[in-house]
Amino acid sequence: MEKYSWLIALLGVFISSCAQLLMKASAVKKKQSSILEKFLNIRIMTAYSMMMLSSLISVLCLRYLQLKYVPMIEATGFLWVPLLSFLILREKPTRYNVIGGIIIVSGVILFTIGSF
Repeated sequence: MEKYSWLIALLGVFISSCAQLLMKASAVKKKQSSILEKFLNIRIMTAYSMMMLSSLISVLCLRYLQLKYVPMIEATGFLWVPLLSFLILREKPTRYNVIGGIIIVSGVILFTIGSF
């Protein structure tokens, strides 16, 4: 587990990003007529379950990861959501998404180089 904990933590961030995508897709869908329909929406219930799983994975990985790597892994979520939105929802990324992605990737590369 120790050897692959950063990969499992990255999977947790990916699951969280997929959950955000489900919430986003549910938000643009037709409005529900009753309050009960809003709370029993299968997409929302699935998304919150995925978020709970992601949180559990993150907590478990904290046992094995050095704390200095966690922000770097969590920052990849800012890359996954626009990428998945583009691929699945066909949303065009904004200029700020692209600039932010470049900054995040640059920071991860600099951090990785500085670790050696």
